[in-house]
This record gives sequence, structure tokens and C-alpha cells, in this order.
Amino acid sequence: GMSERLVTAMAAAGVDGALIVQPRYHGFDHSYVARCMADHTPRLAGSTLVDLSLNPEAAAAEVARLHNAGFSGVRIKPALCAPGQPITCETGLAVARACAERRMPVSVLTGVAPERDQLVRLATAFPTNPLVIEHFGSGTRKAA
Repeated sequence: GMSERLVTAMAAAGVDGALIVQPRYHGFDHSYVARCMADHTPRLAGSTLVDLSLNPEAAAAEVARLHNAGFSGVRIKPALCAPGQPITCETGLAVARACAERRMPVSVLTGVAPERDQLVRLATAFPTNPLVIEHFGSGTRKAA
């Protein structure tokens, strides 16, 4: 019912399309977003979440599978990398490469900027692929 309500509200507001970002509480189960996209093609597009704790080949294969299922972007969460690994680990770079091959934007859920060097590395390694930085600067409010 939520996607129907969204599409109804979009129509009332004159909005032609929207991007659904994989909700974190669904983890790596993309069936809900896939169903919403299928029910409302082409009005709804989806951005998926990829598990960076997978090996590079498995993660790249997951990008390909999800792209074939209609997802148009990939979201990377540094907190979901293997312990101690940056987003630019071998798996992160394999995901970014698989996205670049498919022209799928990579969205990085970041915080204050501890991943700055990693973001620069991703942007430099794949300069023609869109890189979206989410929540940049969150947590930087100064006390009043």
C-alpha cells in the first residue's frame, strides 16, 4: 500500500518519477523495492544496497543481478564493510567498477567526512560515473 500512496501523491503534485532507496531495515532483501518498481514502472526507480563484506566477485555479481532486476543505482554504507575495511577495499572497488560498467550511480552514506580520502579515490578511479555523497556533514552542528 505504501507505493500506491506514493504514486497517488506524486500524481497529485505533478511528479513524474521517484527514486526508492533500499531501506536499511530490509538489509539486503531487495524484494520490496523490486516489487514497488515492477508495480509502478517507469514511475519508480530503485537504488540498492550492496554487502561489502562479500568477496569482490560475489559483490560484483550482485550488482549485475540487481541491475538486471531493474535497479538503477547502488548505495554503499561504510558501516557494512568487513571489519576494518574501507569502502575502497577490493570489494568496494569491484562494486564501483561493476556500477561504472553499467552507468549506475554510486551513493555513499557517509558522515562527518572520515571517508574523504576514500571518496576521492572512488571519484578518481571512476571519473565518468556519478558519485553521490549522502548525509555529508551530518553530526557537525555546533552547540548553541
